Amino acid sequence: AMDGLTTDQIESLLMDRLHGTGWTDIYPILVGVWDADVTSSPSVQLWLPHVADGPPVVQGVFEQNLFGETAAFIGAAKSTLPETVQERLVAQTMKISKVLQNLGYYGRCSFDAVICRQEDNPNSIHWIECNGRWSGVSIPLAVIGSLALNTVPKGLIILQERLPGDPIETSQAVNRLHNVLHDGGQSEQGVVLLSPPNGEAASTANLLVFAGSQPEAVPKHRRYQRRRRGERSCRFGHMSQPLPKCLPLYHCQHEHPD
Repeated sequence: AMDGLTTDQIESLLMDRLHGTGWTDIYPILVGVWDADVTSSPSVQLWLPHVADGPPVVQGVFEQNLFGETAAFIGAAKSTLPETVQERLVAQTMKISKVLQNLGYYGRCSFDAVICRQEDNPNSIHWIECNGRWSGVSIPLAVIGSLALNTVPKGLIILQERLPGDPIETSQAVNRLHNVLHDGGQSEQGVVLLSPPNGEAASTANLLVFAGSQPEAVPKHRRYQRRRRGERSCRFGHMSQPLPKCLPLYHCQHEHPD
């Protein structure tokens, strides 16, 4: 639509469109790109030591679970993208993170991207943002690192999702989860309650689930559809992403057929 326009004409067109959205000439402006045919939203998690202490450390490639028009983060899981795509993601983040190191940054860091399907490349990578902070994935990774496990779990799922119904107390969540909560030992699978579920207006399932492999952590989705008793939603029974096999507690306390 802007082919053949002069720079002044393009500026005028953009300003008209910005003002049409309600913009009131306040700067700075964050300009983004609209990506079509997005197939995945991966996130690469890193630890950046001080530049004198060594190169960046990649802690994993995850795929984010997003919800709604605003793409709100509601969880993540270990990436199942092809190895070649994951290797490209890691290689590119290493280059970017070394630049950040040389600029003086050190600490937790994550890079978010989208994978787009294009005619000449079914796995085109477009980097969206860099988060130089603790995040919804790096905090659970730090929790895993603090557990006395024999091996680092290869299967990880993170849930951070608002639940329907009235708020519930932490004790209720613990009671429902007691059979699968990790006890701090060396078990290779379990669940960690990352934060209290009760909020001002609703409850949130904020959990870390880990197992020996990703197939062990992700069961058939149909077993974890919303379960109802009459018109009442079962607590912790409605999730938008598959739940792990070690979470039978997320079924209602009442018996339901598979």
